[in-house]
Amino acid sequence: MAIRSADGAFVVGMRPRGARSTAPRHRWLQIVLSADGNRAIAIQGPREPRLSPTPRHPHPANAPCRRPRTLSLPVRSGRSTSLPPVPLDDLVHRYRAPAADPAGVLVLFHGRGVDESDLFPLVDLLDPERRLAAFTPRAPLTPPGHTGNHWYVVRRIGSPEPETFGTTYEALGSWLEDVSAATGVPAERTVLGGFSQGGVMSYALGLGTGRPRPAAILALSALVPKVEGWELDLSDRAGLPVYHAHGTADPIISVEFAREAKALLDGRVDLTYREHPGGHTIDPRAFDEMRELVQGSLPAPD
Repeated sequence: MAIRSADGAFVVGMRPRGARSTAPRHRWLQIVLSADGNRAIAIQGPREPRLSPTPRHPHPANAPCRRPRTLSLPVRSGRSTSLPPVPLDDLVHRYRAPAADPAGVLVLFHGRGVDESDLFPLVDLLDPERRLAAFTPRAPLTPPGHTGNHWYVVRRIGSPEPETFGTTYEALGSWLEDVSAATGVPAERTVLGGFSQGGVMSYALGLGTGRPRPAAILALSALVPKVEGWELDLSDRAGLPVYHAHGTADPIISVEFAREAKALLDGRVDLTYREHPGGHTIDPRAFDEMRELVQGSLPAPD
């Protein structure tokens, strides 16, 4: 196992001792707002640095380690508290620490083909006061014939391939339990959000049978999945804040899937539903509403 902390991120990955990573170097997408504020522009950025063997003179900020290490969060007294050792080694991810004891946790799942850095800029937009411990994990799959990272194989839009979906669903459930143990924040104070496939996983993890109720769900250009082995359960989700935003010209996941989700959820959760005249993207006009929803779903600051 190798653990590294780079650019303030707590990043964990698995590889044999001394082995060089064979993961492909994918480009990532950075979200930039247009000057008129009417749309988001995806700009292809530099390559994400790949994991490499321990350098001869490793820098403390990014040196791989061989053992699990505790996740240390700052507390109000200004001292650092070392939490119980939870490896969090199932998924590579980025981590943004809270300014003090976390009021909650924010987890953002990226869309297919990109990585954990894609939605990381949204963390500070949604939580500018750093009240939350925030994580952006990397999807674990690179299906044959595809590039980048995927949460599941798409059999057809709206219906994930059951085996890959189920494997990822179980892995994410366990990983979220580790996040809760590491931060001391229970599931009911964890906000789940994502774009495209990541939004689908947010719905699945937040509304699935047997899953704990989250603090809120953010689903951007996403849908509620229909897949063998997963069942929707809204029996105890009354009042759950859910935000769904979708482009009416989305060529990847048609807005009709969003309207199906609205019909399914409206009146059974506390749904905020927005359509925008865009494609498969995030409308920057949604940020203020999402920030208010995220902050309002958690305990008020002291």
